[in-house]
This record gives sequence, C-alpha cells and structure tokens, in this order.
Amino acid sequence: MEEYTSFRALTKKEVVNCTTGERLGYICDAEIDLECGEIKYFITPAPQEHFSFKTGEGRKFAFSDITKIGCDIILISRAYPCSLKAQKVKKVL
Repeated sequence: MEEYTSFRALTKKEVVNCTTGERLGYICDAEIDLECGEIKYFITPAPQEHFSFKTGEGRKFAFSDITKIGCDIILISRAYPCSLKAQKVKKVL
C-alpha cells in the first residue's frame, strides 16, 4: 500500500544531506513540469549570511535524490560540493 503526503507536510520536515551531514533547511518551493505534472526539484532557502537581506535564492535538489522521508526529516543522498553556490529561483507557489 502506497502512502501519500501533501506538499504542506513536506515543508514542515527538515532536509539533511546524509552524505555530508549538512542541514539544508526546510523545503520552501518546488519546480514542477507542467506538461507531465511531475515534481522535478524541491527548493530550500540559501544559507543566510549575517545582515543579509537577499531574497529569491535557494538550493535545488531533485526528487530522485530523496533517500528517505521520515516523520520530521527528509534525507537526501546528493553529494554537494563544499561551497555550494546559491541558485536564483523564481517562487511560483
């Protein structure tokens, strides 16, 4: 029996890279392929620097990178480089 979850429920779970142990934050947005209706990427906010007011930046990871979804955490297995450059994203939700 398959279990389903809502996008709102996913936004309340913290994303952790199980390869590096880095905490990426909480999902804030998703990139969806409108032709087939599939979620291509989830987006977490970029790390905030002190006294920074930048908005619209985030980190993307593919739906296929998810290893496990637990009750309060999402584990991903993507090995990010040490200095991940924030990607510009357009908020659609």
